Formats: sequence, structure tokens, C-alpha cells
Amino acid sequence: MRKVIKWLFGTSVLLVVGLIFFGVVGYGVLLRTLPNDSGTMKLAGLEAHVDVIFDQNAIPHIKANTMQDAMQTLGFIHARERLWQMEFLRRVGQGRLSEVLGEATVDTDVFLRTLDMASAAETSFQKLQPRTQKALVAYAKGVNAYTSRETRLFEPRLGAEFLILGTTPAPWEAWNSILILKVMGFSLSGNMDREMQRLAMASRGFNPQEIDDLVSYNPKDNPPPLPDLRKLYGFDKEGKFVEEAALSDRDESAFDLRWPTGKSASNNWVISGGKTKSGKPILANDPHLGFTAPSAFYLAHLSFEQGGKAHDLIGGTLPGIPMLITGRNDRVAWGLTTTNLDAQDIFLEKLNPEDDKQYKTENGWVDFEANEIEIKISNAKSKTLFKRSTRHGPVLPDGFRNLKKLLPEGYVAALQWTGLADDDTTLDTLMANLFSSLVHEFLEGTKYSVSPMQSVVVADVEGNIALATPGRLPIRDDVNTLKGRAPVLGWLPEYQWKGFVQSGQLPKIINPASGAIATANANFFPDNYPHHITYDWAEHYRQKRVEKLVFGYSEKHDVEKSQAIMGDDFSQPLY
Repeated sequence: MRKVIKWLFGTSVLLVVGLIFFGVVGYGVLLRTLPNDSGTMKLAGLEAHVDVIFDQNAIPHIKANTMQDAMQTLGFIHARERLWQMEFLRRVGQGRLSEVLGEATVDTDVFLRTLDMASAAETSFQKLQPRTQKALVAYAKGVNAYTSRETRLFEPRLGAEFLILGTTPAPWEAWNSILILKVMGFSLSGNMDREMQRLAMASRGFNPQEIDDLVSYNPKDNPPPLPDLRKLYGFDKEGKFVEEAALSDRDESAFDLRWPTGKSASNNWVISGGKTKSGKPILANDPHLGFTAPSAFYLAHLSFEQGGKAHDLIGGTLPGIPMLITGRNDRVAWGLTTTNLDAQDIFLEKLNPEDDKQYKTENGWVDFEANEIEIKISNAKSKTLFKRSTRHGPVLPDGFRNLKKLLPEGYVAALQWTGLADDDTTLDTLMANLFSSLVHEFLEGTKYSVSPMQSVVVADVEGNIALATPGRLPIRDDVNTLKGRAPVLGWLPEYQWKGFVQSGQLPKIINPASGAIATANANFFPDNYPHHITYDWAEHYRQKRVEKLVFGYSEKHDVEKSQAIMGDDFSQPLY
């Protein structure tokens, strides 16, 4: 019996020691899978030594001798921390999700490949200023230096997402950063959904008043009466569509009106030194892009020399883009919210009944631009997409929002959107922001912006404050009473864009008498502003609330007061 007990005891000790040993070894192996937060590494192409220090909040502080070295190092850090996020956004822009996610994302890829943001981004790279191009090239070198680095024993070269999906990212190219910005711009451009919403309502037989009741306007707006879309599109001709399709068709998904509402929530404000305890401006910003894992922004601090001057930049970057989206340098700070500019129009194009390869214009029938595109699908046969484009833009797929069942027979829908411009120089504005030393210099740099339009508040160390809304603002004909609220007929001249508002005529506010500027995605523009922005603003009561808290405060502002305003939880619709 004693031998049995001794054997059991010895076996138990061995098992415990073994478990401890393998636990320690396993833990050491797991530690090896994490990024190394100390030591040195060689990055080919750096001009000099670069220091990177992560603070207690895991924010990297990059100290370099040159801008190129700082950008290259940021590319390495972005890839180290957020490579899958960057790869996913790039695949979204390219319409290549199905290559790794399979058949579940084929329809999404069909839509994204139809937009073809990638071609517009690649062409736009050649239109950027040399300084911006060099920054993007340096950043791409840093990203690729990470993916091709020498790894330690047991250290995986790529993150878990890549291992699970069995994929390896292609080398990062400089123009990919423009693509990431276009993807972000598309996510901030919601007018197309509102147009589709009104189209779906009209196809269901809703009259103009009912549509206006369901998709209401900002109290400051006074839009012309909405035309009867049923008559404009021919939905009520002989009862067709309204009665036959809406009442008899069992596929109710074609008339799904459950669009998301009330999701916009960003805000910003800037207060002049005359209204603050310190005598210096206070700027606050919450972009509110929603909760994601990981978050949309990545905070970083870069310091380097450029043109014989030292520069310190700190703020929110987007993984995939080396510039600050919101933040500050040594002399200027800026923050942004979405303006909600209506920069998208859906054009209904009439097909030639004798030749469906042509569509109607005011000058007769013209050919579609057409080409075939292959969509590769993981573990499935590739799909061929027949893509068509008109003078307005790409023809949206039949499956998008069930367009095939919403449109009258013999029509397709094409999208015109400023974000598809192939001369998009918005990154030149982001680059200019980094080196602005005064508000007026910052405002001058906004002239390069194309898409998306943002409401940008800015302050400098001299005490100046301002607001700019840079971007391409389409000019619509005065006789176009729809003004972007619903799809228009592509062959009628009155619905064509007449160009874009010049940069100098875009809304700007500089050192206002009120001593403060605040925005919250709703209509804050003066009543006499002559150009149409949109009729689809975010909730007006948020704008009123932030204005009340910022403008209505009777005492001098301080940082603590702005923090309290940012945390305000009063909801006007509840009272």
C-alpha cells in the first residue's frame, strides 16, 4: 500500500512539475507572439536614427531627423499595431473581400468594384504635390518593412486574422493611402441612401407629403415642394408598380424601408481667448465614428525637422494614412466633423429599347462604357461582373437596394459622386495642415480638398479662430427642385451638375464677433449663404444644444468646462 502511495505521490509531483514547466515554456512562447516593445531594429531607407517611445497609454512618440523618416516609422508602427485593419479597408476600397471571406461578401464586392474607388485613387496619386507623394512613399516603405522584417523564434510574421484566413497582404503601395481616405469618405457620405429611401417610398405609392413627413427637414431649411415622384418616375402609370408590384409581389425585401436613422453624432467647437480664463483659444473635437474594434483612429506623436524648423505633431491618424486627421502642431490645432454635404446624385438612365448597350441623353443615344471584371471568391468559382458607366458615373448593380425591382422597366441608376474624382488632392490639404503656423495659412491649404467635405474648426497660438468647410460642392440648377433629395432623370439638362463652387466661395468663418464656433453635423450655415449644401442634415437639436452650451455660458471657459460639455448627456427629444 505504501508503495502505491509513494508511486502516486511521485507521479503527482512529476505531473505538477511538468505542468509548471510546460506552462512557463508556453507562456514564453506566447510572449514571443507579441510585438517587441524594447530593443533596436534596422529599417532600410532611413536617413538617420529614429527613437520610438510608447507611453503608459500605448501612444507612440516618434522622434526623427526628417519628415520622411518619421513617416516611414509611422508606417512601420501602423502595420505593427493595425495591419489587418489597413488590409481590410484596402480590400473594401478594391472590392476584394470575397478573396478571403468567401461567398458571403460577393454582393458587397460587386457594389464596390462597380464604384472602382481604387482606379480613382491610383490616378489621383499623380496629381499630388511632390512633398505629399514623398510622404506616402516613405510611409509605404515603413509598412512593407514590417511585413518583411526578420522575426524572432516563435514570433508570427502576421496577426491572427491573417493566420485564420490563410492570407498574406500584398505590398503596400503609396496610392493605397488615398484609397483609404476614399473609403472613409464613402462611409461619411450618406445622401445616396436618403435618395434610395425616397425612391423606395415612391415605388410603394407614398405621396410627396408622406415622404416629407417620414424623411423630414431641418427647421432652418425651406426646400421647394417635393415633386410627385410617382409621376416623375412613372410608377403610377395605369396603376403599374404601385398596385401590381407593391401589393402582389411577395418579395417584400424590394420595398424594405428600414434604413438606419440617427447615427450621426460628431461635434466640435473653438472658443477665442477673449472668452477663456487663460486668454488663449480652446478647441474641442469628438469625431464620433462609432465603436469598432480596433477603433477608427490611432493616436500618435511625431517630431522631426523640415525646412530648418522643428515640428511636433500629435493627434488622431487613420491607419493607412500618415497625416493627422485631427490634432495639432506647435502653433495650430484643428478638429473636424462631417458637414453632411450632398455630393452624391443618383441619375436614372433610360435604356435604348432598340439597343440596351445605349442610354439616353439630351443629344440622343450614347454607348455605355463597359468592361468585364473578375471577382475572385475563396473556395468557390470566380464571378464575372459586367460593369457599365455613364457620363455621370458607374451604373449601380441591380441587386443594390433591390434596384431592379424598384425601377421602372428599361431604366438603370448611375451614381455621380465627388469622391470618385481621379484628381483627388485632399491629402495635399492634410499635408499642408501639418506645417501651418497661423489660421490663415491653414485656411489657404484647404483649397486642395475634394472629398469628403468636413466642418473644420481651427485655432492658433496668436489667438485666431476660424471654421472652414473644404471640399467640392456641386452646383445644381435652380430649376432642379429635387436638389439631391431623390434620383433624377439623367437625360434632362436641368438635372446636370453645373460645375463646382470655387474654394474661395465655400463657407468660412474667421474670428467671429461671438467669440466661438460650434458644429454638430446640422445646419449651422448663415441663412443668406447662396449655395445649396444639403436638405439631409443630422438632427438639428444636437446643433442647438452644443450652441447653447458653448455660446450661452456666461462665465469664462476653461478646459474643464469643455470636458463637461463633451460629456453632456441631455437629450432634447426627450423633453
